[in-house]
Amino acid sequence: MKLLLPLLLCFGCMQSRKIINSVSCNNKVNIQYDRNSSKRTLSVNESKSFTVFFLNEFHNRVKGYVNGSLKFNEMVETNVTTGKSDKNFIFRYENREPLPILKIEIEEGNCIDIKVQEGYRFVYIFYDSKKEWTVRFSNKYYVEN
Repeated sequence: MKLLLPLLLCFGCMQSRKIINSVSCNNKVNIQYDRNSSKRTLSVNESKSFTVFFLNEFHNRVKGYVNGSLKFNEMVETNVTTGKSDKNFIFRYENREPLPILKIEIEEGNCIDIKVQEGYRFVYIFYDSKKEWTVRFSNKYYVEN
């Protein structure tokens, strides 16, 4: 965790932040928008997608839902030194669809659900030892395999 802290502090300089309530879960979520990411406008016929990454202190079975449909159900273990995991999932949707609602659950009653922000390709989900959630919307690929 000590090595990850400077990395997170550096990224902290590049985001705007706000705390919101989940749509239906009882947890608050720290939302971050990577300011250095350029939002890309998609043409009407181009499908949209986002990739969800799990970072920080996940040591749980994680379920990921999009619009109520289970899309991800795997054990996620983040590396203690780097804070990274090798787990992610991609969701594609069409322009005519409303913005998807992403729900991440690690145990009954411990979940977040938020509307995915248009124009961002990556959604980074952070969970920490204080059981606090952070979601970062970005167009930068921070996770190396």
